[in-house]
Amino acid sequence: MFSLICLSTYNTQGFYTVTLNNNNPSIEINPSLTNSQVYLTYQMPDYTYNSPTLNFTYPDKQKAFSTSFTSSIGIVFKYSHVIIALNSELSSIQFNIYIISNKICDYSFLAERNIKLHISPYSSSNICVFPHNIPSKVKFESDYVHVTMFAIKNLNDYDYSSEITDFVQPTILVSENMYSDTSTFNIYDSTDPDMKEFCLSFLSRS
Repeated sequence: MFSLICLSTYNTQGFYTVTLNNNNPSIEINPSLTNSQVYLTYQMPDYTYNSPTLNFTYPDKQKAFSTSFTSSIGIVFKYSHVIIALNSELSSIQFNIYIISNKICDYSFLAERNIKLHISPYSSSNICVFPHNIPSKVKFESDYVHVTMFAIKNLNDYDYSSEITDFVQPTILVSENMYSDTSTFNIYDSTDPDMKEFCLSFLSRS
């Protein structure tokens, strides 16, 4: 007897939350648009006894590698056509996949939990922040007229409000900096049980 296993394929630009398990051990990402960029975000659980391992195969390049996740991680794929397979003692693993135009992000950051992220690039650039969890609230701050900040809620929904509270799925936060001007993302994580009007703070330079 043979069992037919159908490989889930993601070829449309969008944001996806993916769970790999025994019933769905692998997925294929193969964007139909050639100018697509693929991102993956994974947040390490607070308590775990195993480091999840994933296999990545690039069919068009005949390349493959495996990696164990020992901490939260964000990955930008050099090749957009990739097969991701579970290779771990864990029964399942969940992560986010973002398939977007490669013109959106010049630099990218992974954000976890409550955080206040200051961005001060060296030159004109688009900075993307990927909150792994769905934010309950985001506040944008910048004193510079040449900075434009917004949230991409989905591929056809850009929100330019200075404060946003109606997120319903993974999102991308963007700061378009015409010069080396500073911008600030205040991100309040919907999964943080102690979420208050407070954020951790650090400075990053792209």
